[in-house]
Amino acid sequence: ISLKEISDIIAERDVYRIKNKLRECLERASDDVKSALNKYNRITELYIRMSEVADLLGKNDEMHDNNLDIKLVELPIWRVVFTRYESKWNVEEYFTIERRTELYKILDEFDIHPQSSLMAIFHGGYMHQFSKKAEDQKGDLEVLFTVDNVKDCPHTRKFGGFRAVTATHIGHYRGQLKTYHLMEEWAERQQLKISNVSIEEYVNSVTMTKDESQLVTRLYIPLQGSVI
Repeated sequence: ISLKEISDIIAERDVYRIKNKLRECLERASDDVKSALNKYNRITELYIRMSEVADLLGKNDEMHDNNLDIKLVELPIWRVVFTRYESKWNVEEYFTIERRTELYKILDEFDIHPQSSLMAIFHGGYMHQFSKKAEDQKGDLEVLFTVDNVKDCPHTRKFGGFRAVTATHIGHYRGQLKTYHLMEEWAERQQLKISNVSIEEYVNSVTMTKDESQLVTRLYIPLQGSVI
């Protein structure tokens, strides 16, 4: 409560007006607390993610082909804000920057806060992103953030609830080709049938580091029959 408001309350000397004024102050204080809590949660999420990145980078020398941590996981069901259409998706271009900016505009318009790193879904053939053929330079690409406070936004849907083979890649995106091959070989040994769709989670992306060796991407290949 400001000094002026205190002065006004004292000057009014009316119980009901004082009560109403205090209620207004409580409402403003409540909004401030909610805003501070949202800020705290966003900073905490980013801190946890950067701590994970730092830990992974510290272990990078140990994460060579023979002991790459490949496993089968079940993705939880999230609410996501997304866009999906045909666009460029070649690994030699930082195609996610433009699509990320587009998503941020949607988040800002509907006052939604992202809860995750940017994710991309390569529908209809994830290996095309590594091709130099002209016809493979564009594809059906969906980008998304997980969110928790959706307010009448038409660009949201549920995502997840399926199993996928996953591994974490460190380094430039072009190097993911080898990681994908290792994931496919692992799935074959486990007698798992995987789809031709992949999901990439940009845990540490080009928006966070200029050093390509510090890029961290979590890769997922859903099993056949998964509803993506």
